[in-house]
Amino acid sequence: MSTASTIAYLATSVDSLIAGPDDDLAWLAEERSSGRPIAAAAWARRADGGLGSDELLGRLGCMLMGRCTYDAVIAMGAPWPYRDLPVRVATTQPLSVENPAITPVEGRIDSLVEDALAAVAGKEVYVDGGRMVRTTLAAGLLDVLVVTMLPVVLGEGTPLFDATVPRTDLTVVDVAKYGDGLVQIHYRCR
Repeated sequence: MSTASTIAYLATSVDSLIAGPDDDLAWLAEERSSGRPIAAAAWARRADGGLGSDELLGRLGCMLMGRCTYDAVIAMGAPWPYRDLPVRVATTQPLSVENPAITPVEGRIDSLVEDALAAVAGKEVYVDGGRMVRTTLAAGLLDVLVVTMLPVVLGEGTPLFDATVPRTDLTVVDVAKYGDGLVQIHYRCR
């Protein structure tokens, strides 16, 4: 891209939840206990055309992440998934980090996004975390929303959107199969 933009890239259940109860993210990688396939028929045979995380990371100049999401990623106990990508964690609480790529930030969403966009040299800013995505979209500062829907209904958990986001008309740019048969929808937000 020639100009910097903001992108949110996240997974949801069919009932639009981005985390289960108590911010649980295990459902994103769990084996299916039902034994049912993830995809069948024509969708299972369709070529994978979704935007993968490695391709996304190559397009990014930095990430603007909410504190709850940061804490959830750390709690998974896995290696830091964003390699050396600069990550700005929006928080008002002290944040002790040993990774030089992670910087705590605070302020109004417009200032946080403006500062991140200025730092990415024409690349994209990845907005991550439910509250961060909702706030950025509500402020009219989100350019692209990529939602990958997993074929599961969680029933309870954290919704992608809530009443803090006003009606926002989106434009569908693409619908693709992602991975083993997930549905990925690319939206233009502004």
